[in-house]
Amino acid sequence: MWANATTKASKGVAAGRMGSLARLYLNGSVVKSTNAVYNGSGAQSIIASTPTNSTRGNYYAGGISYIYNPATGRYRTNSLLNSPAQTLSEVDVVRNENGEIYGSECDLLPCGIQPDLISAIGVDGTEGYVRDEDINYAPQTLEEALTYTSINREIPLYEEDGETVIGSFLVETPSETSVE
Repeated sequence: MWANATTKASKGVAAGRMGSLARLYLNGSVVKSTNAVYNGSGAQSIIASTPTNSTRGNYYAGGISYIYNPATGRYRTNSLLNSPAQTLSEVDVVRNENGEIYGSECDLLPCGIQPDLISAIGVDGTEGYVRDEDINYAPQTLEEALTYTSINREIPLYEEDGETVIGSFLVETPSETSVE
């Protein structure tokens, strides 16, 4: 199983003006995630794909779309979550002792809530949480965006307190990148 995320424009745009980040969820926890990948010059779309995962379970695909706003000099982000039809009755918003929201991004995003600590499965199979700002890091400049995608990043995996490190999670370079 893998996830794709696509960002499209109505016409070709200058290099670095749009990006995509793909994310694969297993049973509600992030199991694979890519760095954002940004378009080259004149592209109309950019697609990022996660590496595959073969563990049995319920999978969901998601990601983030990045659009550069020249007026502000910053990227606007849009969460992408593709999931089967669900009935949402009630979502528990849980906070740790530091007041941080932790839990499944799959459960909370449809309610408009971005958790501070996102449920994830580490490189060795350990279940824990990654910080939103670590996994969803967005470059601040066009130049940074164009060089940022070419590295794998290992980020800490925490217990629900957001302080105790119990492992690591690998944010990977997209295994497939398509620019059209």
